[in-house]
Amino acid sequence: MSFELKVGKGKMQVNIEAHLFSDGLSVSLFGGDKPHIGAVALSIPRKSLKDKKSISCSTSILTVTEHKDDVIAKEMSEAISKAANITVTVVAGIHIDNAGKKDIEQVMRNCRKASQKLIELVKNKR
Repeated sequence: MSFELKVGKGKMQVNIEAHLFSDGLSVSLFGGDKPHIGAVALSIPRKSLKDKKSISCSTSILTVTEHKDDVIAKEMSEAISKAANITVTVVAGIHIDNAGKKDIEQVMRNCRKASQKLIELVKNKR
């Protein structure tokens, strides 16, 4: 099963293409002026070490040199993995030319909104 989401407008828009498999979710997150591969995060759900009744995850990250996409790749993969109790990969690449602090904050808000929408879609399909 596949999903496509778009959140935001103009160069602040983030795009998600996701594929749900029986054993995991593969997510591509891209946007801005130069979509690219900037980082990959893999989150594997497990019982929390602090509270065995809740789900946590272990995450591994690969980042392309001089990119900062690892921040949102990790955040998104962990949020989805914990909420849906599923293995998740996120490949992220968002670049906005001359982005200021407010631009980055808006893109991060859009990514978080997209994450929440994707969590609901995945939960409804499992």
